[in-house]
Amino acid sequence: MDVSWVWAISNFGALGKDGKSTAKFANWDIAVMPSYNGTTSSPTDADTFTIMKTSEHPNEAFQAMAAIMADKNLQIVYGGMPAATSDQQAWFDQFDTYLNQIFPGNKVSWSVLQEMENYPADPSPEADVPNFTKVTQLADAFYTSLQGTAGLNVDNEITKLQTNIQKAFDEAAASPSPTAS
Repeated sequence: MDVSWVWAISNFGALGKDGKSTAKFANWDIAVMPSYNGTTSSPTDADTFTIMKTSEHPNEAFQAMAAIMADKNLQIVYGGMPAATSDQQAWFDQFDTYLNQIFPGNKVSWSVLQEMENYPADPSPEADVPNFTKVTQLADAFYTSLQGTAGLNVDNEITKLQTNIQKAFDEAAASPSPTAS
């Protein structure tokens, strides 16, 4: 089992340069996220397009975004399910056609993806993380310890990680935030 986003399906397999499947397995499906303490949430990953006022090519950026939104094939390559429910079934059908080349005969329960939209994670995994670089370093160090330290007391390490992340958050809260321009 893996928690993943739709756009990451290519990690399961893709079409190689020779047009053959590189699939790591033949059959897979999606399912409802397990609940935690009675609460179900989904790591919803909503992509948005932003054109900064400092962009050197705002018109070209807008044209690229409009092209992705207008072309069903580009939407498939981009990997994100359309937010407009009226576009979703066509996207599923086209994505199934594409995926059938990689995973012949595999059927995906796309209704689960639609249902999980009703349970967004709060806070969102896309939300700003205070002191992001430090928190990421702490999480990476924790993961490295998990992978390479025999006899590690995981409960103690989780407590230390939580404490250190809270300190990083507190440091961020104590610092003046930059103003947006």
